[in-house]
Order: sequence, then C-alpha cells, then structure tokens
Amino acid sequence: MNTTNHSGSLSGWKSRTRAALFVLILLLGVAVPNLIHLAAGPELGRSLLPIPFIVLLAGALFGWETGILSGILIPLLNHFISGMPLLPALKMMIPEYLLLGLLAGLSFRQWKWNAFLSILFSLILSRLLLALFFLIMDKNISFFFQGLKQNMPGLILQLFLLPCCINLFRGILDNK
Repeated sequence: MNTTNHSGSLSGWKSRTRAALFVLILLLGVAVPNLIHLAAGPELGRSLLPIPFIVLLAGALFGWETGILSGILIPLLNHFISGMPLLPALKMMIPEYLLLGLLAGLSFRQWKWNAFLSILFSLILSRLLLALFFLIMDKNISFFFQGLKQNMPGLILQLFLLPCCINLFRGILDNK
C-alpha cells in the first residue's frame, strides 16, 4: 500500500529548486570573479564588483540570513580557491558584503520593497556605513572616495541589472 503524501510534492520541488538556485549562486559567486580576473585582471574586478553583485542577488532572493551567509562564504571561497581577494582586502570585504546581503534581504524579502529601491537602499546605506567606519577608525577618507570612483561602473551595473536578475529568478522561485 502506497502511503506517500503527494500534497507536499510542490513544496518539495520548491525547496529543491531554492537549494539548487542557491548552489548556483554560490558557484557564480566563485566563477564570475575568477573569469573576470583571468580575462582582464583584478582591476576589472574592482570596477565591476562581481562578488557584491552575487551577494546582493542572494540576499534579495533568499532573505537576510542567506545574504549574510553569502557575504561571508563567497569572498572566503574565492580567497581559498584563487587567492583573491588578498587577505588585507578580504578583512574589509567580508563586513561590507555581509552588510549588503543583510540589507538586500531585509529590504526586498522582509519589507517587500521593489527590487530597484532595495538595491539602491543597500548600496547607499552600506557605502555610508563604510565611510563612517573610515572616519571612526581614523583611516584616510580619500581612500574611500578613490574606491567609490573606481567602483562606479559596478555600482551602476548593480543598480540597473540586479533588479532584472532578481525578478527573473524570483519568478523561478515563486513558480510563476
């Protein structure tokens, strides 16, 4: 006698789809930065910001907990696999990316903001907090503004491309 409950099969499919998509995002979080570094060197990576792009995507799609996890795991995996980012940069990136994942997850999943506003909020608040950190730690604030200028192409790309990606993957996750 078959006693399998088929009422949960769609739920099981959704959880497997979510898990598979998260693994895909982690793989992209490692593959894309490494491909950019191989193709054009680390300078392009610093301009296009592939790791924060993936972290923001993970946070928006899966929520703040996964955003935090992605903000920690993706840079660490990249560092252990390729040596990039370098350790001094990694120490600065993990808190920043963790914050990006948290903010994207909260604003998009918890507070139900639209994707564009969620990404804009996450980018602005994380940059303001990073600037505040530089001021509190008595670091050279010109270094922050120099980095902001170098990151501008990636920030613009994130602002306009990420909402499209979020909406595309959200349709898959929500089975629409």
